[in-house]
Amino acid sequence: MTASMLLRDAAQPMQRLRWLVLKEFNILPFSEEGRAVDDGELLKMAAQLVLDRRLSLADVNPSFSAEKFSEAMKRG
Repeated sequence: MTASMLLRDAAQPMQRLRWLVLKEFNILPFSEEGRAVDDGELLKMAAQLVLDRRLSLADVNPSFSAEKFSEAMKRG
């Protein structure tokens, strides 16, 4: 998924983006959880998905440590 793919062929780009992003988390846009996600959060989530996909496709980050990442997430 690229940024251009996220917004391509959408009459209402934010609504299409909402569907695509929330689908990744198995959340329906009209559910309570889906309605709780505002546009700003949605854009941040979409950007992170694009970055994650790019990194996973390219495997360009040999210094990434899943263990250190997990520890950092636990610390907040």
